[in-house]
Formats: sequence, C-alpha cells, structure tokens
Amino acid sequence: DEEADESVLRERESNRRQKRMRKAFGNILRSKGYMWIAGRDRYVGEWSQSGAVGEISCGGYWYATADKEEWPEPGTEPYEMLMADFDGEELCDRRQEIVFIGQKLDRAAITATLDACQVKRGELPRKPGSGEASGSEEHGWKFDLHFPKDPFGLWESCLASQGR
Repeated sequence: DEEADESVLRERESNRRQKRMRKAFGNILRSKGYMWIAGRDRYVGEWSQSGAVGEISCGGYWYATADKEEWPEPGTEPYEMLMADFDGEELCDRRQEIVFIGQKLDRAAITATLDACQVKRGELPRKPGSGEASGSEEHGWKFDLHFPKDPFGLWESCLASQGR
C-alpha cells in the first residue's frame, strides 16, 4: 500500500541522515538551546533536536527589546541570572547558546559547522529603509540585516499570545 511505502521511505531517509550526522559529529542524541538569527533582532530562535528530528522556532523575545518593567526585579536571583547572560549595552542578552548531548562527539567539527553558519560582516544587506548601521564598530553591523530567503516564516503570531 502507498502509505506503507511512504513510511519505509521516510525511515530510510531518517537512517541515512542519522548515519551522515554520526559520521560528521559523533552520536548526537539531543541538542537544544537558543540563537540570535540574522534579521530577527527581537526574537529568540529556539533550537530543539532529538535523534533525526529537529526544529527551530520562536522562543520568545530577547530582554534587550523588552521594556524594563518586564524585567525581573533588580537584586533578585532571576535578575542576576539575566545579567550574567548580558554582553554589554549593545548585544545585551542576544547570543548563541546550544548544548549537545551524545556519545563520542567531535566538538571541533560541531563548532566549525556552527561557526560557518554565523553571518559575517558584509554577507547580508541591511533591511530596506533601515539606514546606515548604528552602534559600535564591533557589533553595530549585526543589527537590521535583511535575510532575503528566510526559511523560518513569520514568528509574529507566536508572540501575540505574550502581548508583544
């Protein structure tokens, strides 16, 4: 039957991908974390992978873009945890933070592959109408980038429930 044939094909494709992943990186059982995606300066990209299944979705917004009233109370443990993740006034809490769990992982290969995914200066144009880059020489160019073929679709709807 057609459904069974499709299921077999999906399983073969999954096995092929897992074999390729194990050869390149080791046996990654699970990975998860957060990332700042080019052109999405307000929103946290949330990464979740288990076996051959992976997903990138909206994980909310960066505190850097939130009103201070939404922040934890200064002096509290949540506030101190937030401040520990801050990288100055410009980047604030925007960052890449992904954890990999597995066996015989090739850290150098994983790191090199993720580093190759990061946008380099001049690689993407700025969003139309955003003007010249502002901010520091080191980080200002990273904001308001235009990703012409954005594979993730709109995330505005996921934040509507958070009142953003």
